[in-house]
Amino acid sequence: NLQPLPERDVLTAGKREELVKLGLAKKVDEHILNLQKSAWIPKVGAQLNLGSQSSDFKFNSNTRYYLLGISLDWHLFNGLRDVHRIKQAQVELQALNAQTQYVENQLELAATAAGNSYTSAQAQYESARQQEQSSGEYFGLMNKKYKEGQALYIEFLDARNETTLASLQKSISYFDAWIKYAELERAVAGATINP
Repeated sequence: NLQPLPERDVLTAGKREELVKLGLAKKVDEHILNLQKSAWIPKVGAQLNLGSQSSDFKFNSNTRYYLLGISLDWHLFNGLRDVHRIKQAQVELQALNAQTQYVENQLELAATAAGNSYTSAQAQYESARQQEQSSGEYFGLMNKKYKEGQALYIEFLDARNETTLASLQKSISYFDAWIKYAELERAVAGATINP
């Protein structure tokens, strides 16, 4: 009484850690690109100072003062360093996009290969199960013939041998299918680990 093999469609591709990390790196690179683009924007600052120049805490209208200042910081002559920084950030973002696409393709290929291996292992198990069933029927027939004296002992042993081998092959293919299922589960990151 073996546990039935699960269907291939039970597993779905989960959120891979690799893709999550690459997504975070992509967001960081996008922010860096926006920061580099904002270098062209002038920075304006304003300050206001209020105070008194009195001594001995004697305040009147003649001792008060205020100071207002405005500053403008604009990098006009930066030797095109900002342009090169923007281009560098764009190239880094493109490289990260290419790397993300490559990793997605590799993960999809691994999942497809593991899924095909599991499907093949399921078919081998089903074939071995049917072979065991037919060899069991053949053994039953040969056993009956042997008891009636219509078959030789060597034919009886051959039928029993075939049944034993078919049973062993079924067990091997069953566990091989479970191994392939575990590989598929790992390829699609479908295992849920509960701490």
